Amino acid sequence: MLKWLFYSIDLFLFALSPFVALLLRQSVAPFWGSIENITPYALVGIVVAGTIFLVASTNRSVWKHTSLPDFLRILFAVTISILITLTIVFVMNRTEGLPRSIPIIQWGFAIAAMIGVRLAARLLLQQPTQLRRSDNDLTREHVLVVGLNHVASLYLRCVSDLSRGRVSVEGILEEDSAFKGRSLQHHKVIGTPADLQGRLSMLRMHGIEITRIVIAMQFDKLSRKSQDILLEWEASG
Repeated sequence: MLKWLFYSIDLFLFALSPFVALLLRQSVAPFWGSIENITPYALVGIVVAGTIFLVASTNRSVWKHTSLPDFLRILFAVTISILITLTIVFVMNRTEGLPRSIPIIQWGFAIAAMIGVRLAARLLLQQPTQLRRSDNDLTREHVLVVGLNHVASLYLRCVSDLSRGRVSVEGILEEDSAFKGRSLQHHKVIGTPADLQGRLSMLRMHGIEITRIVIAMQFDKLSRKSQDILLEWEASG
């Protein structure tokens, strides 16, 4: 049932887009005088988009888990819908009365609106983070993550969604020192694995004792020095 609600919202936004484009292009008074010129184009667009959106399955994704592939699917569906609509209308009346800028503005608005409602749903429906720092919580694990990749990103998301305050990621260690100071999901790259002792001392000065190091990459891809330091930390802890 929800997928048809999502489909209806997408189709409504697309149907609205040529009129929004006309309004953005002109002031209110000329808008009402020109609306009948784009009505045939808008009606053909609704029929075309209604079919393309079903074929592209834009309504099957779960909005609160929207990701890049969903955005690309929307981009494809909207682009193809407008191109097919323009072709049909050109054959019908050579796009007479249709300003050339309308499809371009429509394209931008439709994509922005369809992606926007998904991002809004994701922000509204996602669970609030449970990672609140508490010095009195002795059960909390303080973690460093080694690696800056998709595995690290997945781990950080799992911590955010599922840890319920039991895990606090204190930073990321990355072999490439050029990434120092960058962030992944709001967690900062604080140094390299080879500089582990220095990072541990810095965190200890702030009252944070690391209890676990998560290796989010193939261990043999680390430098020999980094491997030795991590193995030494494991053996001592």
